[in-house]
Amino acid sequence: MNINHEIKEGNLAVITLKLDKTEVESRYQKDIKDVVKKSNLPGFRPGYAPKSIIEQKYGAAVRFDALNNMVNDGLSGYLGEQKLAYYGMPMSITDTEEKMAGDTLDFKFELGLRPEITLKVDESITFDRFKVSIGETEVANELELIQRRHGALGDVDAVESTDMLNGDFVECNEDGTVFEGGISTTEKSILFSSIKDEGEKAKFLSKKVGDIILFDIFKTFADDTKEISQIFGITVEAANDLNHTFLFTLNKIQRLIPAELNEELLSKYNTEEREVKSVDDLKSIIKKEVEDYYASQAEGMMEDDIIKGLVKLHHISMPDAFLLRWIKQQNKDKNEHEIEHDYLHEKEYLKWSIIRDTIFEQEKYTLEENDIENQYQLLLANYMRRFGYDPRNEAIRAEFESKYFKREDQQESMVNMLRTTKALAYIKSHITINDVAIDSKGLDAAKLERSKHEHDHGMELDHENTHA
Repeated sequence: MNINHEIKEGNLAVITLKLDKTEVESRYQKDIKDVVKKSNLPGFRPGYAPKSIIEQKYGAAVRFDALNNMVNDGLSGYLGEQKLAYYGMPMSITDTEEKMAGDTLDFKFELGLRPEITLKVDESITFDRFKVSIGETEVANELELIQRRHGALGDVDAVESTDMLNGDFVECNEDGTVFEGGISTTEKSILFSSIKDEGEKAKFLSKKVGDIILFDIFKTFADDTKEISQIFGITVEAANDLNHTFLFTLNKIQRLIPAELNEELLSKYNTEEREVKSVDDLKSIIKKEVEDYYASQAEGMMEDDIIKGLVKLHHISMPDAFLLRWIKQQNKDKNEHEIEHDYLHEKEYLKWSIIRDTIFEQEKYTLEENDIENQYQLLLANYMRRFGYDPRNEAIRAEFESKYFKREDQQESMVNMLRTTKALAYIKSHITINDVAIDSKGLDAAKLERSKHEHDHGMELDHENTHA
């Protein structure tokens, strides 16, 4: 067997593998003998069937497997010896006639190589980081949210925009008289905020317990027959056939009454690390948490800028044609447009991973087992808190672990996250970072603008791809 490779333009390697036909025949003879030894054909003792019969029955398949295994083993060994950094797996570009010519079997494969780069990270590279100032307004808003979170529904006299309305529905004629044989239901609740039409909202606003309201149910719920069907417990089709006019008798009005800022509420925020004795103590905690939140958001935005900026700066050329062909072969259930669209975004991540991995190679960074375990515990705790669970609850913890964190893709994701974190720490320590003062509203507006730009850019990529 003879194997070599040639580097082509665009980080593409062409691997040539030559097999002498006598090598293949030797491998075939060995494999067919193994099949004979394991044979168990009717009329013959196990392992003693004539070779000619075995060859007639299985010879073609054994020869194909022998050749295939020799090629795969040869490629695998060669790639390991050459220590090539590549994407996907080798893809055959062999012409059948060329392969069978002469005394050798010639195979050619394409392989997409990971581009090598010269890392450009120094003080001349500058990025901005927002420095967010938090005022009394943000603290007051968070304090109000806390009071509402710990509040309770209470009965009130007149309808306001945040209320829940409970009452009886009756289907009517256009003149407001009860529709004979119509539908009705009692003690049903709706949120005032669920009323879509401004004219219908005015019919409910300021009404009191005992009032009767004549309204258009289709205008009220913006022709959402699914929502209407849920009120009456009927099918969507049946809801379509209802009259527009309904009577609503208002039986109860409930409103979320915020919790008082008293000792009971403050005690809910006491922990082993901190004691909350006053409203000012709680405000200090809120301010620190809001500041930490916005600092994290600002850091994330800057890191996103760094990744995109360095990808653009390094002008990395990817083996696009090979990767697209390989991805299409692996995803035959997807259409071509979908694959090309996904790749346009995925290749930006691949470019970043080249920069990240180059830093690891240059600085000889490694990830220890405890690094991965610590990241795992941090992600798991944050995930549980997001769903309102205490990370110390062992039973819930075990359930989350089995469902979300023991999967192979999740483990790989954690490793990539750690590698990115470590690479970004290196980059930030070598570049120039300018802090830019901004308030929370400014940061929120900047995030919204970025989101809009990314959405529009995604549409541009789709448009370019359509005309490629």
